[in-house]
Amino acid sequence: MLQWKQMGIIVATLAVLSVGALDAVHQAEAQSAPRITIDKLKAIIGSPGVIIIDVRSPEDWQSSTRKIPGAIREDPHQARSWMFTYGKDRTLVFYCA
Repeated sequence: MLQWKQMGIIVATLAVLSVGALDAVHQAEAQSAPRITIDKLKAIIGSPGVIIIDVRSPEDWQSSTRKIPGAIREDPHQARSWMFTYGKDRTLVFYCA
C-alpha cells in the first residue's frame, strides 16, 4: 500500500481532467493538464465523484509496489474506448509515476 510520504514522485505527475477535457487534451497534445497537490488529493480522495486512474504501462503497473488504493488502471493508448465510461460530472485524477 502506498504511503502518503512516498507520493512525492507521483504528485509531480498528477493531473485532474474532466472527461470532456480528455478528448481536447488528446487532440491538442501540446496543452498542459491542470496539476493537483498531494494535499488537494488527500482532501478529495474517497469523495463521491472522484475517480483516480493509473495510466502507467501494463508492465510498470504490474511490477510496481506503489499504487494508490482504489485507483483504476486504464490504458492511456486506449482512452477513446474507456473515456466515456466515466460521467462528465466526475473528477478524474490521472497518475503515471
